[in-house]
Amino acid sequence: MKKILYLHGLDSHLQTDRAAVLFPYGEVIAPTFDYKNNPELFGQLCHEYKDISAIIGSSAGGLVGYFLAQKLQKPCLLFNPALNYQHQMPFAPFWDKQYKQYMLLVMGVQDMVIPYKESLPIALANKVPEQQIDIHLIQAMEHSFPIEIFSQELKFFFDKISSQ
Repeated sequence: MKKILYLHGLDSHLQTDRAAVLFPYGEVIAPTFDYKNNPELFGQLCHEYKDISAIIGSSAGGLVGYFLAQKLQKPCLLFNPALNYQHQMPFAPFWDKQYKQYMLLVMGVQDMVIPYKESLPIALANKVPEQQIDIHLIQAMEHSFPIEIFSQELKFFFDKISSQ
């Protein structure tokens, strides 16, 4: 069974409706974190979750998941990742040019909290030609998005990593 690490947004948690959609894909691990005030968080995540199969993150969790996936060499699905806030995290941002796992970025065009026009250029600048990445820009999606989008993108992601 797949072990899936879910990284919530800032001051958030895994919501019940999302958990229900996520659980059929594997064992879901969804701890709650204080991203801003835990300088050891990234190292703890690297140590504690090195045996997971995939990472799913949203907003601040998407930012942490972006770097954690590279460090652990795991596929990831990131919703509205807060890449434009990378220098506010208590660890140094990096891009692993050896990272070859699949990454799916889902960004809402209507997101006013984490504008895709600020995060997308960072993802594109970091990408290397060998990187397996899909970017879904969803016109009607805001920072908070309906369960239907979450469900649809989960299916796309798990179909993609299952076929590799």
